[in-house]
Order: sequence, then structure tokens, then C-alpha cells
Amino acid sequence: MNQTLKINKCTLDGYFDLIPSKSYTHRCLIVAAFSKCDEVTINNPNKSLDIDETINCLEQMGAKFIYNNNCIKVIPIKSITNTSLELEIKESATTFRLLLPLIIHLYKKVSIKIGSRLIDRGFNGYIDIFKDNNIEYKISDNILNFNSNKGLYQNEFIINSNTSSQYVSGLLLLSLVKEDAFIIKYPSNLVSNDYLKLTLLIFKLNNISIKQDNGLLEINKSTIFNSAYYEIMPDKTINTNFFVYNYFGSNIKYDKSNIKFDLNGSIDCIIDNLKQSNPIIDCSKDIDSCMLYMVLSSFYNGAKFINIENLKIKESNRLESICYVMDNFNIKYELNDTSINIFKSDITKPSIILDSFNDHRICLIEIFLLSLTSGVINDISCLNKSYDNYLTIFKNLKLDCE
Repeated sequence: MNQTLKINKCTLDGYFDLIPSKSYTHRCLIVAAFSKCDEVTINNPNKSLDIDETINCLEQMGAKFIYNNNCIKVIPIKSITNTSLELEIKESATTFRLLLPLIIHLYKKVSIKIGSRLIDRGFNGYIDIFKDNNIEYKISDNILNFNSNKGLYQNEFIINSNTSSQYVSGLLLLSLVKEDAFIIKYPSNLVSNDYLKLTLLIFKLNNISIKQDNGLLEINKSTIFNSAYYEIMPDKTINTNFFVYNYFGSNIKYDKSNIKFDLNGSIDCIIDNLKQSNPIIDCSKDIDSCMLYMVLSSFYNGAKFINIENLKIKESNRLESICYVMDNFNIKYELNDTSINIFKSDITKPSIILDSFNDHRICLIEIFLLSLTSGVINDISCLNKSYDNYLTIFKNLKLDCE
């Protein structure tokens, strides 16, 4: 059932607990499920529908998860004797792309029921690798079937396209089950390279050395993940959505005592950049936040955003979605094949009920803009995909909504 949210023009005020990183939680859950420890504790995990999908898949493979206050106890997979596996992944591209190399290597037959949008987003970064490893696949009625005799048996994997860093991370996590040493080659213009850094951080926490050169990763034979504890850090990109309010009269604060970076400082740098004359923003560097920056740039001098192509294959076609948002708030822009120019604009109240496009980041941007104009959003249930407690946070921060 669609859930609408009516927002009145207002400012926000108060403290809130920073939202844990969904991306890091995915990775820690997967590593913990294949750990050599008897039990692994993940503290302060992100709780969301996307994370539930990763947990459900790992449970199908034999891992166990015990919830205890604000942590998850993981009992790792002891052994895998089955040769086939059936999974369902509705919408989480992270779950799909991080687990796919693992499960194809471990099982001869894999059947995954996936959502229609996930089919559209695809797994292009792996297609050539699967062909090189004689892995057959076909899609029929939203069921993706894989057949593999030897798994990912080669020791060199090449990602040719300018694509998501999730594919590199998925291949890195293959080291959890692949006994041989291997190398990964990938393009230097990888999209969202910061997410690859999260994966490499887990290797570092386990004292696993990865040789890294420009576009090259070398993974040693028989890597052992033996850390029994992971602390989930705050999600920089999601929490940024809250601190932008402070530039428009709000007073949102958070407890800095256990945080290793200054979120306020991060958004300060972004705003300072947008205040420059004719700034150029590379969307491939921050594919998940660049839409927010587009909207913010309209309050200053405007900006040019380049490398926008990968916005089309996110939770929604985010290029179309953000243009819809800007159209309805009277934000002026010029769209080209590979870039979009945003112009300084005076936003106005939308004349329609806004569509969230079932995309949590679009929905968060719309909530922010409506706090400045008032209005209504249809179907905010998409927020639960990245965190299950958004509305409580907004209401505690005195967002005037119903």
C-alpha cells in the first residue's frame, strides 16, 4: 500500500543518531558468514530491506544470525555440500552483485528470482568474466539461471567497462571461497570508487594484504578472514541528506564523540565547491549523492555535472527522476548526452503530488525541498530499503509532516 507524506514548510531542530552504513553492513555480513571464527559480532548494523535480502541469502547458504540489542551475532557457514541453490533477491543490487561471484563459484546450479528493476540494471560487469569461465546463464520470467562446472576457475578477472565498483568488490569477496591466488584488472574511471575502499578496509581489518596498483588488485592464495568483531561506521552519503537542512535555517546536531570524521565538515566542502564560479562535478565520483548536489547547486551559482550515464541504472532511472524533481520545483537545467547544466533558480511549490519513483534517494531529496515549500509525496515506503527508521528521525527533528 502506498504511503503518502504531507510536509509543511518548516525548519528542523535537534540531535539524531547517525544512520549506519548500509554498504559496509552488507560487506561485513558476507565476510562474517564465511569467517573462520566460531562467532562474529557486527555492532551497530544498518537495518533495512536491502540488508534483510543479504541476510536471507546467507541464511539459505547455511549462516545463522542472532539479533541482540544493537548488534548481530553471526554463526558462519560450516560447510556447503549442496550443488544447487535457489535464492530470491527483489531489489538490492548490492546483495546481487556482491554475492554473485561467490555463489557461482560454490554451486553448479544457481537459480535467482529477481525483481524487474534489478533485471533492467543487470550485471554487465560480470558478463565477459562468466563467458571466459564457461558459465552459462539465461533469464526467463524474472528467474535468472546459472550453470557452472568449475566455478570461476581462472586466475585473472578483467572488468572492461566503466561500471560500478560493486563488481570489483564482488570479485574481491570471491577470495572468501577461492583457494587460488588471483588478480583483478579494472578501469581507472571506476564509478563510486569509495565503495571499493570499504571492501578493502575489511581486508585490512583482517590483516590481509592486497597488492594494489592503478587498476590492478592482487589477492594472495588462501586468504583467511578471522576478525570476530566489526563496528559499522556512519553512512556519509545518507547522513549528508540531513545536514543540508542546516544551510536553510535548521539546527541538526549529532554526537561526535565516537566519530572519526566530521560530517558537517564534509558538507561544508561540498557547499564551498558549489559556491564557486562554474563548478564542474563528476557524478562518477559520487553517483549516489550527485543528485542532491544538483538540487543544491540551484541555490548558488549552478553547476555542470558530467558522467551522468550511470544514473540511468540505479534504483530508478535517476536521471529521469531528478529531472522530474527539478521540473516540479522550477529548477532550471539543460540536459545533454553526457552532462547536465543546472542554473541558479528560485524554487516554487510543486502543483502536484510528487512521485518517489520507489527510490529512497529521490524521496529524501523531495522531503528536503518540500520542507522549504510544502507539498505531498506519494509512496515513501521506499525509504525502508536503505533504513527502517527515517520517519522517526524526521519527526524527532520536528519535521512538520503528517
